[in-house]
Amino acid sequence: MKPLRFIHISKTGGQSISKVAKEQARIEWGMFDKQYRPGIKKSGKDYVASRAQLFHRENCQQIDSDLSPVICKLSSNIPCHMLLSNIQQYETVDQYDWFMVVRNPYERFVSLYNWYIMRQNNRQNMPQNIARMLQQKIPQNKKIGINEYLCNGFEHINVQNTCFGCQFTEQYRYLDPKCHIRVLRYENLEEEFNQLMKEYRHHIVLNTKQNVSIKTASLADLTLETIETINKIYEKDFTTFHYEMRHSVFEKEESKK
Repeated sequence: MKPLRFIHISKTGGQSISKVAKEQARIEWGMFDKQYRPGIKKSGKDYVASRAQLFHRENCQQIDSDLSPVICKLSSNIPCHMLLSNIQQYETVDQYDWFMVVRNPYERFVSLYNWYIMRQNNRQNMPQNIARMLQQKIPQNKKIGINEYLCNGFEHINVQNTCFGCQFTEQYRYLDPKCHIRVLRYENLEEEFNQLMKEYRHHIVLNTKQNVSIKTASLADLTLETIETINKIYEKDFTTFHYEMRHSVFEKEESKK
């Protein structure tokens, strides 16, 4: 059994996993994994570039992992939701076992929007330069609904397919044939994660949630157009991870489940 490492997909409980691992076992996964940083090949060697160098290219706009869909440059010392194929020392990934968490795409993007609204309402806690840039892109008094927000993000997906991974990246793209990846489901996360920790003899229990957003929007707020857009872009997420695709709007009662 190889050492275990974690692939953090946006809005699938990654912060909770990273923090309990660090607090309970001093294991650095996800946001604390110093090796899970951007890396590209150059002249046969690992060339570690800043995220500004990686993403700030002509005709390539990166959705910031913290403030999407705002366009900005990012510092190199903050891990984002990298595809495994783009991290530093990729040639060593087969020396580890990996795990990741997947989530129903509809639920994932409702959660992403709620998180975004929470960040919008807490700009006073952001670094001043980030807050000023955000204010220029999206004024604090401007209300953006969930469908407009997601539509803005989806517009960047085709560009992102040539880049490195972000909060809107399809979940199936985090799979990698070069290594063994255990896939957990967010819907049963506590049970499946705790069982995985027992198998690898880690004394870690997922007993808390981090980065939880106030539920500003729900599934019932998704328009049929947004639902069909999610179906089209994330079709492989539905088929790969066996989530049911739908072609009608959600009723309020379904959103409460």
